[in-house]
Amino acid sequence: MLINNNDDFPQKGRTFFSANGKEFEVAQVGHGNEMNQMLDYVHGYLFSANALLDQLEENKKYTTKESIQHYLNIYAMPIIFMYRQYLELSLKEIYLEYSDASFEEQDEKSFNLRYLFDKKLKLNFQNEKINLYNLKERMIEIEDFLCYVMPLLDIKKQITQ
Repeated sequence: MLINNNDDFPQKGRTFFSANGKEFEVAQVGHGNEMNQMLDYVHGYLFSANALLDQLEENKKYTTKESIQHYLNIYAMPIIFMYRQYLELSLKEIYLEYSDASFEEQDEKSFNLRYLFDKKLKLNFQNEKINLYNLKERMIEIEDFLCYVMPLLDIKKQITQ
């Protein structure tokens, strides 16, 4: 591969996070009250995974089967990570909101779904197949469940106070 003088390489002084940009380029992080921020943060993972799968579904109309399978393979781990992160954060939110216990994060068991390799650089997955659309359907069911559980827990919390 030849290096072109026009290539943009990292340069000293450039920042990753900039508040400048055109309309609909800049996200406002940390907006609203604490509950709205948490809900947006948590649901961002769910919505992002769903959006990737929705885009793949739309592309099926215009693309070959081989191309769709290629993108399913590429997006599998990011989609699984986003769904897993959504679940973890949702459960942590419920735990922190409705439990009197202090939260101690224990993350030993969740390592495999976050990373392609384990700590010894051994692959966590070996030719495993995962139906991402089935996973999406299960996540929608869990989202519906969590939407109903949280108000019930709010009522219980108010009654016991």
